[in-house]
Amino acid sequence: MQDNTDGFIYAGFFVRLAAYLTDMAIVSFASLAVRLPIWFTKIINPENILTKDFIFKYS
Repeated sequence: MQDNTDGFIYAGFFVRLAAYLTDMAIVSFASLAVRLPIWFTKIINPENILTKDFIFKYS
């Protein structure tokens, strides 16, 4: 086994997995907080300029 001479204790697999899942949950909730009002706006008023396809018109 290697000697730990620099004083750092590195995290193992499960600690890093838990950190990754926590980060993904935070990013998902932040994304949902941005997307949810836009979805409601699109449902209530589909002709709104914020939710309308104005760059490309799909056929």
